Amino acid sequence: PLADELAFLRHYHRLLALRFGASMVLRLDDSMLDATAGERWLIAPMALQTLLENAVKHNQAAADQPLEVNVTLNLARGAGSVAVSNLVRPRRSALPSSGLGLANLDERCRLLTGRPLAARQAGGRFEAEVPMQAAP
Repeated sequence: PLADELAFLRHYHRLLALRFGASMVLRLDDSMLDATAGERWLIAPMALQTLLENAVKHNQAAADQPLEVNVTLNLARGAGSVAVSNLVRPRRSALPSSGLGLANLDERCRLLTGRPLAARQAGGRFEAEVPMQAAP
């Protein structure tokens, strides 16, 4: 359930906050706090953690310029998704990405929901949209 994944995401963010302090900010859209939505939707396990890890791995963060990761619920015509986005500020010391993390997440999304992960980078932002399915 989405509610379980959000709880896990908050716990993971607390660990990151211990490590990075104020340089790591997680913003959940108000729609994400709706308990009924959290129980009505199913999402690929660890999808949100994977995207938060991806943001930390590939972007710079500092107390004066925190890495802010935004999470938003999108519901349209019975098909739901969660969008995770952040400003792109590439790490100077980062090695080129293999893309394996997003490819694996895409595969899990396709197997579980029949829909792909939608990842895009434009206007200085990276956004990944994770498909969900309605709980039975």
